[in-house]
Amino acid sequence: MLIKDIFRLMFAFSEQDATRYEARRWFRTPSPFTSDGGEPSGAADASQDEVDAADDIANADHSLEDKIIRSAKEWAERLDLAVGQAFDPLHHVPPRMPYDVFAIAAHLLEQGGIYHHIQPSREPVGKGGHLSAARSLQISAEDREKVSVAAEAWRSLPRLDDTAASFAQHLLGDDIWPDIEPLFESWWIVFAAHEHVDIRDRPVAGDEPETPSWWRHVWRLLAIADEAAAGTGFVFDVDELGLYLRGEKTEITWFEAEVMLEHMIKASARTEFDDERAEFKDVNSLSVARSSMLNVLPKVRTPSVGCTLRSISHHLALLPPLGVVKGQWTPNYRRRAPESSHRKGLMNLLLVPMPFSLGARSFSPAFVETVETSTDGTVEQPKIGYFDVDQEWLRTGKGTEAIGAFITRLIEAAKCHASELHGVVLPELALDYPHFAALKAILRDCCEGIEILVAGTSSDRDKNKGNFVAATTFRDATAGQTSGRETVREKHHRWKLDAAQLRDYGLQGVLSPEQAWWENIPLQSRQVDFTVMRKDSVFAAMICEDLARVDPCQQMIRAVGPNLVIALLMDAPQIEARWPARYATVLAEDPGCAVLTLTSRGLMNLQDRLGTHRSQGNDRIIALWRDDASSRPVTLECPYDAQGVLLTIVESSSADVSLDGRVDGKAKAWRHAGHLPVRIDDVKAQYAKVLGRENLLSF
Repeated sequence: MLIKDIFRLMFAFSEQDATRYEARRWFRTPSPFTSDGGEPSGAADASQDEVDAADDIANADHSLEDKIIRSAKEWAERLDLAVGQAFDPLHHVPPRMPYDVFAIAAHLLEQGGIYHHIQPSREPVGKGGHLSAARSLQISAEDREKVSVAAEAWRSLPRLDDTAASFAQHLLGDDIWPDIEPLFESWWIVFAAHEHVDIRDRPVAGDEPETPSWWRHVWRLLAIADEAAAGTGFVFDVDELGLYLRGEKTEITWFEAEVMLEHMIKASARTEFDDERAEFKDVNSLSVARSSMLNVLPKVRTPSVGCTLRSISHHLALLPPLGVVKGQWTPNYRRRAPESSHRKGLMNLLLVPMPFSLGARSFSPAFVETVETSTDGTVEQPKIGYFDVDQEWLRTGKGTEAIGAFITRLIEAAKCHASELHGVVLPELALDYPHFAALKAILRDCCEGIEILVAGTSSDRDKNKGNFVAATTFRDATAGQTSGRETVREKHHRWKLDAAQLRDYGLQGVLSPEQAWWENIPLQSRQVDFTVMRKDSVFAAMICEDLARVDPCQQMIRAVGPNLVIALLMDAPQIEARWPARYATVLAEDPGCAVLTLTSRGLMNLQDRLGTHRSQGNDRIIALWRDDASSRPVTLECPYDAQGVLLTIVESSSADVSLDGRVDGKAKAWRHAGHLPVRIDDVKAQYAKVLGRENLLSF
C-alpha cells in the first residue's frame, strides 16, 4: 500500500474522519469552554467572530505552508530528492498533536516491517564486526539528541492565547523553528517526497540491499512524538486545567490540556468550564486516527527483552482496532493536594481470600450440549456441559452488612501493622455488585488514605450476570471523598473443569467427569481497563484465564505495560510450580509488569478436607508476587486461622532503554517489600457464616 493511501485511510476515509483530523491541524483549538463561565456572544457577533477566526487561521496556515515550501528545497537536497509534487497542506503538514503523528508513524514502522531493522549505532570490537548490516537502520547519539530537542520544543509551545497568525510567527521564529524543524522535515520527507512509495518496497543498489531514506524519518517522527508525549494522560486535575484556561502557569502541556477538553466535551454538553462539576470521558484512544485501524494510549513500561514495535517507544502505545479489543484508560481523578511524605512510594494492600469455603454444593450443572438422536435410535452423550457457581457466602441473612462489617474488622486488624491502608483486593467471584458498591462506600467513608478497591463480582452495575472484575479509585487520599472512577469489565475466557480437576475438588458427584464442564457465563465485549493510581502508576486487573491466554488482550497489556497487573483467581494454592507463576514471569519480563495473583481459600480448604492436597497448617498460599527485579516469585501465605494478608510494595525507579537507544530514566516499577497474615480475634464467634463450614473445620 502507498504511503499516501495509508494517510487517507487513517485520517480522511470518511467525512467524519476528515472532520476529526481538521480539528487536530495547526492553529485550531477544540474547546468551546470559556475560562470564566461567561455568556456566549449574540448570534450576529458570533457569526462575525467565526469569519474573523477563519481568516486568522488561513493567514497562519499560509505562513506555515510558505515556510515548509521554502525549507523543502534544502531538505530535498540533503537526500538528493526531487521537489516536483504540488504542495498539499492537508497531507504535507504534520498534525499539531504528537498522538496523531505517533499513530501513523508507528503503523508504518509495523506494517512496513521496519522496526526490527532499528538499533543503536555500533562499531567493531576486537576481531568482531563481521555481522551483515543489510538494511540496518542505525540510530546515533546525534539522531537521539535531535529528537529530544524537537520534542521539548514541541511540548513547550505556548497556549494559543492571541491570534493564530501571531502564534505562527512565534512558531516560525528563530527561537523555535530551528529546534522543531526536524518534525516538519521528517513529515515532508515521508508524506510528500515519498507519498507514492509502497511501504513494503525493498530497493537494491546493484546487488546490495539498500535502506530506504524515508525509514530514518518515519522512525524520527515516532521518536519525537513519543518523547513529546512523556507523562501526559495520567492525571485529570481540574485545578491544573483551570489554570491552563486562565492562561496561568501549569504543569500540564498544551496538547494534554486540549485532549482533556476534547473528552470533557464528549462527556458534557456544557460550554463553560466548572471545576466543581468537570467530568472526563475515559479514553479509548488519544489519536483521531480511525479506531477501526488502530488506537493510541499512554504507555508505562518498555520491555527490556525481545525485538518488537513496543520495544521502540517509552510513552505511547500502538493498540489493535476497537473491533478486536478495546483498551480503556482511566486517568487519576484528583484535585491538587500534597502527598504525605511518609507514604510516598509505599503502598499497603489488604488481600482478602473470599470465599473461605467451597464444596460440591457450590457447583451445579446449568446446561448440556444439545445432542442428536441417530436414525437407529442411539442417543449420543453430550461432551460439553455448563456449570453455575452458587455464592452462598454472600447469603448471611444481613444483606451486605455482614460482609461489610467483616472487612471493616479486617481493615482495623491490618492497621495494627500499617499506619495507612491504600488498597483492598478480593479474588474472582468474591462479591456481587451490590456488595462491591457497599464496600466501596465503607472504604470511602471510614478508611482514610484508601486509593483503590479491586474485586471479582458475579454481576455488574446494570444487574447483568456473569464473571466480572470491578475496580474503583478514590479521588483523594482523605476520608469522605467520592470515588474517582469505577470500571467493570467481563471475563474474556470461560473456566473449564476437566475430569482431573473434578476429582481433585470432589465435584464428580454433581458434575459428570465424562463431560468437559465450562463456566456458564456470557462472553461479550473484549476490553482491558487501565487505571491510573497516584501520579504515574497504572494497574490492570485480569480474571483467571485472561492471564494465561495469548490473545489480543495480552497484546494490550504488553503494549501499554502497566506497572502492576492484578490477576483474580478461584484456584488452588499459588505455588511456584503452577501455571499462574509461569504466566506472571512472562509479563514480568515483557514488558516489565509487577504481577499479583490472588485466589480465594475455598478450594484449598476443600482439598484439605478431601485429602487431595493436605495442608500443613500455614501453607495456604493465596497469592503470588512476581516483579522485574526478582528471579523467582514470592508466595504469600494466609494460614487457616488468618483471614487476610497485608502486602507492602514499594515504588522504585527504573531506567528503561528502547530499541533505538533512548533511555527513560523516570520509569516506575513496583517491588515486594514484605507481607504478613492478618487475623480477627473473635472471628469464629462473630463471622461464622462468612467463613463457612470448610474453613471452620480447619480450626
